[in-house]
Amino acid sequence: MNKKIKVCHLTSVHSTFDVRIFHKECKSLAEAGYDVSLVVANGGEDQEVDGVKVYDVGRPAGRRERMFKYARKVYEKGLELDCDIYHFHDPELIPYGLRLLRHGKKVVYDIHENLPKQVLYKEYIPLLIRRLISFSVNKWESRAIRKFSYNIVADPDTYDRVSRLTKKAEMVRNFVILDDVPIDWQSKEDAMTYIGSITEPRGIFDMLEILKHVDIKLVLAGKFSNKELEAKAKSMPGWEKVEYLGFVGKDQVLRILQRVKIGLVPLHKTEKYLGAYPVKLFEYMNAGIPVIINKIPLWEEIVLGENCGLSVDTTDPQEFAKAIQFFLDNPDKAREMGMNGYRAVREKYNWNIEKQKLLQVYENLSQDL
Repeated sequence: MNKKIKVCHLTSVHSTFDVRIFHKECKSLAEAGYDVSLVVANGGEDQEVDGVKVYDVGRPAGRRERMFKYARKVYEKGLELDCDIYHFHDPELIPYGLRLLRHGKKVVYDIHENLPKQVLYKEYIPLLIRRLISFSVNKWESRAIRKFSYNIVADPDTYDRVSRLTKKAEMVRNFVILDDVPIDWQSKEDAMTYIGSITEPRGIFDMLEILKHVDIKLVLAGKFSNKELEAKAKSMPGWEKVEYLGFVGKDQVLRILQRVKIGLVPLHKTEKYLGAYPVKLFEYMNAGIPVIINKIPLWEEIVLGENCGLSVDTTDPQEFAKAIQFFLDNPDKAREMGMNGYRAVREKYNWNIEKQKLLQVYENLSQDL
């Protein structure tokens, strides 16, 4: 790269050190020789970390202020940096992405989820108008997607939609950064884990129900979607077998994965999850523990194909409990499946492979700069 290309990532929604945005994409670009900036809205200090210059425009008081005031602040700060390529991560930044195009900039839209489908599950949108809003969002976002310099998507479902709208699309899957998690099966507890956002569609009550049928601890890490859900979960009989840690950072996640024998992915078979990869699946595989997933074909291709876990109807307490008991009764088989997943992540499902596609997109965009 003769000229050092200036790149600016923009987000008004995500945390400063979001794994996909900062640790995967921004750091990979910086390591490849790009001059990388990241503009966020989290109320922190401007700083430079691992070769990435971070600019923070302040923290909004709520969703409305974020969408209508701080999205503009993120855009204005990014424009001030006068970069060559802008890469934004939130649908609320689409109007500003279009403005950047009019300023003659190359603009990449990073589509983390299938937005029209996601709208159908947004609790803050009244149920009666969700389908109408989903239809409108689909038309609005589709027009913009066709205009951007490139569109990067995270999963096959979204790629299928976007690639029908434009040839300027690439799937860069959200696979794990390889971590050396020490695997010592002898030191593991009779425990399983779920790590991630905690909601009813993500299976919290299914997990609590099966605890009545198996003698095992659930190490639960993540944030409840609301206080009412948390109160209901804590009132259930299965809660006495739960070790709840709340939201945890990367280091604590690794410590949890060292302790437990099983990783759970009990997300329900809704449109929201059918076409997306759960990152936690690959985190469990990377730690060498077997997984239990709901019967979703996209996930079964990996888990059954690599023989690294079991697929069951996780809404059926008896079937779910039977799968857990199988691993408790067959530790050698559990360890074998865990190691199958460990090897598969290192060979196929990791960021080292995916980042090459990101770098190729940037190489293409840089040709005439």
